[in-house]
Amino acid sequence: MIKKTRWGIFCLFLCMVLLPVKVNAEDREKISKVKLTFDYDLDSDDLELSIESGSNNYTVTDWEVVNEPDDGKWGNYESPKVEIYIHCEDDYYFSGSGESNFTFSGNAVKYVDADREDDKTLIVLTVILKPIYGKIGNPSDLEFTDAGKASWVQGYNASKYELKLYSGSTNTLTVTTKESSYDFGDNMKSAGTYTYKIRAVSSGSYNSEWVTSEEVKISQGTTSTTTKWVQDSTGWRYRNGDNSYQVNSWFQDEDKIWYHFNSSGYMQTGWLQDNGTWYYLSSSGAMKTGWIQDNGTWYYLSSSGAMKTGWILDVEKWYYLESSGAMLLNCQTPDGYQLGSDGAWIQ
Repeated sequence: MIKKTRWGIFCLFLCMVLLPVKVNAEDREKISKVKLTFDYDLDSDDLELSIESGSNNYTVTDWEVVNEPDDGKWGNYESPKVEIYIHCEDDYYFSGSGESNFTFSGNAVKYVDADREDDKTLIVLTVILKPIYGKIGNPSDLEFTDAGKASWVQGYNASKYELKLYSGSTNTLTVTTKESSYDFGDNMKSAGTYTYKIRAVSSGSYNSEWVTSEEVKISQGTTSTTTKWVQDSTGWRYRNGDNSYQVNSWFQDEDKIWYHFNSSGYMQTGWLQDNGTWYYLSSSGAMKTGWIQDNGTWYYLSSSGAMKTGWILDVEKWYYLESSGAMLLNCQTPDGYQLGSDGAWIQ
């Protein structure tokens, strides 16, 4: 049974940053940080949950547990996964939905992911709660493709995962990873039925239960000529259909996201200078565009990803970027124009 003890209008704490980057011509204020306080009680038969916040600039309209157990009983290592729907007021928008955009207090929860929708006025936030056992939770939502790609939702308080690949009933590989996915493709060369088992391990060496994936049936075995992402102890690489790797190159995936690979063939992150032009690659490797903040300084990247310098016009406001790309604010530009605290030219 799931009980919603308090829901409807909850408040959020917002933290404003200086630069008023607009998503359209409306004069909307940016919400860059959301604070939520969780209070819940979980036993094998019941979950009672409330979510509280402290301002009227957004509303938590609802929440939903999306992994209720089939038998209605929560196991000692099973973590409820909760989707939370957050709408902001008309004069605001959410600037981001990454983990750094949220602060949680009260009973422990772990961020899983979040999506912005409806012109950045809605966030659908997913978190997992602490299981009954409390020390560690099972990984959940196991996926397994016929190309050998395994993925899962993190276990509560997990620092790494132990995986075992099975061909039929035979354990053919045992590995450990800190990621939430693993590529078994190179170990599935023969036809057969494959599964994997996984358990979470905490930094205190507590182990969750073993969880088993669904079966994948391979008629001819996977081949090394399949184009795919490959991870090793150094990082991520992308293997082409001819068994070569992307090297010293830009690569656009099927989702139209650009990545760059170094001379060793590994995906790069952070600032990248290519042919005299600077680009910024996120922690996932994806090339960024638009405004970004790095170490407290704002930069602007064009639609091609190239870092801009000098004067730029963004949503009817002028900003000045130094030769380093850093946005100036609260000062006079080299050509004599005054900039405000938000970096915009004071006309």
